[in-house]
Amino acid sequence: MAELHVIPCEPRGDDIRRALLDILVLARRGELSSVAIAYVDRDGCTGCAYSAAPSRATQVGSVEAMKHRLLQVWLD
Repeated sequence: MAELHVIPCEPRGDDIRRALLDILVLARRGELSSVAIAYVDRDGCTGCAYSAAPSRATQVGSVEAMKHRLLQVWLD
């Protein structure tokens, strides 16, 4: 099962690079079927990127699971 990577605002960069490199390793091994990324830039603007998925429903479910886990961390 994939792990949730919590990326704090400060210090900028280290946790972000680590999370992206972990995902890149999985992608290079051919272990991923799709990816969805949400991000916040230094100005506070948000964005997202995603790849084509064999199952959009599964990809949306994964994003919803991430949202739930992020809210749990925020509310704790």
